[in-house]
Amino acid sequence: MIGVRFLTDYVQRIVQVSVVGDFVVGLNYYVTSMLLAFFSIAVSSKQYFGSQIQSWEHAREDHISYYRWVPIMLALQALCFFIPNWMWSAVHRHTTIMPEVFISAAVKCKNMHGEDRNAELKTIAKSMHGAIKAFRREKVSLSTGETATVAYLATKFAFLVIVAIQFFLMNYFLGGTYLNWCSTTIGAILHGNEWNESPIFPRVMANIQRHTVQCVLMLNMINEKIYLFLFAWFIFIGVSTAINFLYNLAIVVLRPMAISSIVSQLDEDVVSSCPARHTTKFVKKYLRADGVLLLRFIGSNAGDGIARELLNELFVMFKAENSNERAVV
Repeated sequence: MIGVRFLTDYVQRIVQVSVVGDFVVGLNYYVTSMLLAFFSIAVSSKQYFGSQIQSWEHAREDHISYYRWVPIMLALQALCFFIPNWMWSAVHRHTTIMPEVFISAAVKCKNMHGEDRNAELKTIAKSMHGAIKAFRREKVSLSTGETATVAYLATKFAFLVIVAIQFFLMNYFLGGTYLNWCSTTIGAILHGNEWNESPIFPRVMANIQRHTVQCVLMLNMINEKIYLFLFAWFIFIGVSTAINFLYNLAIVVLRPMAISSIVSQLDEDVVSSCPARHTTKFVKKYLRADGVLLLRFIGSNAGDGIARELLNELFVMFKAENSNERAVV
């Protein structure tokens, strides 16, 4: 078997939990990538599977040549789920909102109390205010106020496309009958019927020469379980990602939905004296899509309480700035 030695370094150094994303991004980028890497390492391990495959190779070398590529294929699948998040990380670090910086600062406030905590939150809010004011209207700029949001949506859509590709990739790799076998097998399991042996993963091989030789293939039994699990897992990931993508798209496209969500988090004493058009302007012209996205990231990592306090601080700054502008006029 071909060892996949680079996977150990891949798992330890490259695949790390990303704070700039939601639960579904973590399922795609981290959990799925780690699962595929683990399966690749397990299948490629000569220590456990070397002797079992030898007897099969002597009997039918032509039939199982593609089995040698199973760990390589699983490793490539793991890399597929790494690429979208890598591209997302490369983009968001150059956007105006710099989510990693603000998330890190907000998380520190979780363990702070009293005046120190309030002072730190005000400092973060002032920095966020400065970043938000840097939004520009030019579409060629990385500071439009929508750049990070568009890139984030593109990342989720890329994960959705990659999940769909996995089904075609595995079906082609395993001879074109993989999808039909998975559907039939899962249907049999759900109806309590016997799990029949698959021609894709034969468990016993009989080769009649002077006598009959039967080789029980532990590796095939493991591959069978892995690929059946991956079929179910990718369905789960695909449905979850599709729903999540549509929800995030709705927040961007349906502005009243975003406005209602933000306004509901503002303190009553802060927003009571403001007309509705001011809160609408606060969301659409001030925060914009990227500001809303940044607050969501902060809420996911530092807690909804901290995100809400920062939101109210930003609204107070927004009101003061608008009052000054009206006074000048």
